This record gives sequence, structure tokens and C-alpha cells, in this order.
Amino acid sequence: MNDYKLLFLVEPYVIREDATTFKWIAEQYLKTARLNPQTCRVLCNAPTAAAVTQNSLDESVIITPTNEEQYTFLQGTVPTWNDREVLKWREHMLGTASHNDQYQKMLYRVREDFPFDVVVFWGTSRIVSDFCRKTGVIPYFSELGPVRPPFGQTSCIDTLGVNGDALPTRLSISDLYAVAAQAPTPYARQNEASYVLIPLQNADDANILVHGDETAYEDFLSEAVQETLEHGLTPLVKSHPGSRIKAYTFMKEAHTIERLRSMGATILDASLSSEQTKSLLCNAHSVLTFNSSIGFEASQLGIPVHVNGKAAYKIRGIFPSLREIYRVDFDYITYMDSVSRLGEFMGKYLFSLDAAFSRKTFDFLTREKINGDKLPPTSIVKNRNLSASLNFEQEPRKELELRAIINTTNRILIIFVASECSDILDNTFTTLYNHKDNSIIIDYFFIDKNYNELISHKIMEHCNFHGYHYRKINRDSNLIEECKKISIECNSSFIAIYNININLDYLQLKSAKRLFEINYNISMAVSLIDEGNEAAEPLIINKNLLFIRAAFLQSTIASNMNIGSIIEAYSSLHYEATKRGFKCAIISDRPSELTAQREKNNILKKRLSDILRSRSWRITAPLRATQRFGSLLYRLLTAL
Repeated sequence: MNDYKLLFLVEPYVIREDATTFKWIAEQYLKTARLNPQTCRVLCNAPTAAAVTQNSLDESVIITPTNEEQYTFLQGTVPTWNDREVLKWREHMLGTASHNDQYQKMLYRVREDFPFDVVVFWGTSRIVSDFCRKTGVIPYFSELGPVRPPFGQTSCIDTLGVNGDALPTRLSISDLYAVAAQAPTPYARQNEASYVLIPLQNADDANILVHGDETAYEDFLSEAVQETLEHGLTPLVKSHPGSRIKAYTFMKEAHTIERLRSMGATILDASLSSEQTKSLLCNAHSVLTFNSSIGFEASQLGIPVHVNGKAAYKIRGIFPSLREIYRVDFDYITYMDSVSRLGEFMGKYLFSLDAAFSRKTFDFLTREKINGDKLPPTSIVKNRNLSASLNFEQEPRKELELRAIINTTNRILIIFVASECSDILDNTFTTLYNHKDNSIIIDYFFIDKNYNELISHKIMEHCNFHGYHYRKINRDSNLIEECKKISIECNSSFIAIYNININLDYLQLKSAKRLFEINYNISMAVSLIDEGNEAAEPLIINKNLLFIRAAFLQSTIASNMNIGSIIEAYSSLHYEATKRGFKCAIISDRPSELTAQREKNNILKKRLSDILRSRSWRITAPLRATQRFGSLLYRLLTAL
């Protein structure tokens, strides 16, 4: 399989007044070609080749257009980047330019000398797509993925194309999951955020030029600002971080900004750091975007997103329209369920950025699909095991979760599942300090008997510095009894149990048997109601609401747990909760395993469905560990 020949095609067309615009891509491809000089070549224009070539080996693996071919793209000089050249660039990407035939002839010529079976191209090119259809060459189109720093760095690799041509744009939400037997209950959103984030795009970006929608970019921005103002919210317009690189994009954006400012929009400082942008994103009422990667990031943070254009993550049936997003009865539960499944799919679909330049990646994707066989993209995604994880940092998720808690109570019990949590502890106290006065009372408890004394000392340092009261709970204490004592002491019906450094695998392997013996996620919830056991999952308790984060681990299903036991546990939990006057809300990290078990037994499936219907369960979206648990938590609490 590794004998197939691979051509890394770096766009030879000259854009943005620079013949080496794609130099960084060529450098990455060249690293792989150097390791596989017999089976890899890099095709790029002459200026780029000169910029990246370091030795004779590089010269042997780099192919450049002939002078005649290069003249087709350069027309003798590097043109000034203006509206006319941007339009020509658009035609080139769409495959409607006058030089299409010459471009394909160049590819045919290269293939005669180097009979490549696979071509890897960065960006959008209908010319390359057409060439591959005619020749049976397997194409891989690559692009930056919709997860960018500070959340991580991903790439998209797709045989169909990128952005609006990519596989996800051809799917609908029904392709990601079957509609549940009981639809989630809509409820009124009560988000206190007063602003809507509207990120701008570069005027010469392919996302605007090729992958737009029915509504033109400028018209969309006007409508977004006007709609936001009409609903009493502040439209915050964020400039594109790359707009100042070229005079053309800078002037275009400056004109757009002035127009939107005259309409009443607030313009954010262009020098915002990534951390400041992240904070704005996390606290927005919603995000309105024209085919921007920030839309996907926002969705995975629990923020409602409207996406105009054919974004690479825009699966039909997920994102609300511009008007729907402002409805007071916006169905946030269904939205979170959908974007959660989108996150699961994109977690398999996307790669790390490094993987986009690795020969191993294309070996994995290609496998035995040489000789022009059609690649089934959906099968590749389903079976992929080389996918990138979406590296949303734990700290911002925890920060939002904690903020939801401290907005409601000043008495917090922190449970340490493991002792290696110094950094997260620092972030936790930073969040407390930024969002609450010194009336906070901290109680803390270590589940792990081998806890680090340094952590305990650090807690005391933080509390003394901020003026917080604190108390270490004896490890042998019953947490339920401690909660009762705390409730009496602070004369409050609300206690927050905040789990820091949650690691489900750690819990399952190290603590599950010792703490809960069997089925610890379910039995923990029932035991809490019966007041007979310790609780190690995050819980929020008040007079009206029992909020439980139940995690269904793969290992639980792998151990052949009886589905009937789950049903009985749910049934018992609901009965005990309602008997004591609680309402119930359950969030599951991994409901897909439970769903799979349900499918194996129709009788039990019906029974579970009947239980959920008849007993008024409010079942929320399945949240990935990378998502903003706290965002949904806050909105559930305010709704209930």
C-alpha cells in the first residue's frame, strides 16, 4: 500500500501580491517528501520552490511549472491585489477561469513524469476535483479546521473538498442520530448576556468568494446588526485577525466597520488577545457568523450560533435562523443535543494540524483504495481512529461551571477526585476572586486517600489571600451529613458540590469499587436520595431541584451491565426524588452507549421510554467533556 505515489500540490496561482503566499504549506509538505523521496513530490510555483529549497534532495522532490505554464498564472508580473484580481481568484477556485485547460494540462504533464495515484491540495480547487474525476486520482483537500487557538488547532482532510464542499455540509442532523422517543421540552432562555458577537471575515476569503449563501456578506452583516438592536442587545463586531496583513483586506474591513458603526454596532478593539476573545465568546448571548470557524467553537461552548454561508461544520437542521435565535422560547435543549452530536462527529472528522502534512495520515485514509476506486467519505469518518481530539481547555469549561454556581450561593464544597490538580486549583480561585466578594466559604474534601498535602496548603494560601473562610472535611466523614450541616450553618437551601479535576476514567479505575461498589453513577444518585452513601459526581441540590451529572462510561457497558438495572435505577431515582419534592434533571456525558443497549431489546426500550414519558423527566443534551457543562447548568437552573 505504501508504494502508491503522492503529489502534494501547492497552489501555483499567485494571490495577494505575493508569489510565495503558500510558502508555509510548501514547507510542511516538503518535510514529508524528504522522508519519502521515492513516492512523494511537491508541485509549487518557482518563487515558492526557491524559498523552501535547502539542498539537492529538495530539488529532486520539488516540481515546478514550466515557464509557459507559470506565465498563465502570473501574466508576466505580480498584479496589484484589488477587486478585479479577487474576482479572478474566485473564478480560479470555482474552475471557471480562462486558464482551466492550461492548469489541467500541467497536471497531466506532471503525471506523465511522476504517475501519482493521490493528490493532496490545500484549499479549494474545482479544477483539481475535475482532474481527479477524469483520471481516477484520489484527491485529498485540506484546510484549517474550525477549532483554532486558544482551543486547539485542527485540520480538515476531505475527498470532496473543504468548507462548503466538505462532507458535513451534505449531511443533516438526522444522519447523526435517530430522533429520540421523547423530544426534549422547550423552555424560555434566560441568558443574562447583553451582547451578541459578530465576527468579520476577510474580503478575499474563499468562505465569502466561493462558499457563501443566498445572502451576500455585507447584507448579512447589516441584517445581523439590525436584528440584534431590535431585540435590545448590543451587537459587538469583531475584526478579522488577518485583515491588517494586506492593504486590500484592511481597507475593505475599515469600510465595513464604519458602515456597521453608523448603524449602532459597537466595534471591538482590533488588538484583543485570544484570551480576551475567548472570554467574550464564552459570555455572549449568541454568535452570528458568516461561515467562520468561531461559530463551531462557540457551539461547543454552549452558545447559540447562527451560521450564514456553507461552513464546513454546518450540518442541516442544527443551527437556528437569525430570527429563531432571538426567540424567548428558543429550544436550547434540542440545540445542545444537536451541537453535542456535531461535536462527536467533528471529533472523528477533523485531524490535528500536523496530521494534515503527514504521510501516515494519507496511508491511513487511502489504505487499499488505489487504482481509482471511489473513497466512501462517510465510511472513513465512521471507522477513523486517527482523529484529532477537540482540545477545549478544562479551565474555561470549569470557569463557566463555577460561575454558574457562585452566582447562586456563596457556600461551596470542593471535592478533589485526584491530587494532581494544582493548575486547575489556581484557575478555580482566580474565577472565584473575579466573580465574587470575600463572603465565600470553602469546604474541601479529598476522595483520594493519598492526596497531596501541598494542595491542602495551597487552598489555605488562596483562602487567606482572598479572605475566604475555609474548612477541611475529614476524609471519613459522610458527605451527605456534611452537606446538611453546611446548609444549617449558612441557613440556605442551596449547596454547591463542585468537583475539581474530574477524570471519569480515574474514578472508574481507582475509586468506583471503593466508593459505590457497582454501577456507581446510577447507584450514587439513588444513594444520595436515600442519604446512604458518599457522592463524588458534581451535584447541585436545592428545595426544588435535584441536578445530577450522570456519566455512562464505555466500561460500564463493556462490563455487560444489565439494561434492566439502569431502568430500575432511573425509576427508583425518580420515585425517591419526587417523593421528597425534588424536580429531576439529568445530564449524561455518554448516552449513546445507553441508546445502543436500548436498541438490542425492544421491550426494555419501550419500558424505558414509558418511564421517561410518564414521569416528566427533563433529559438534556449529551455533553462531551470538551463542552461547557456550566453553560447548560446555568440555563437549566434559571429555567427551573
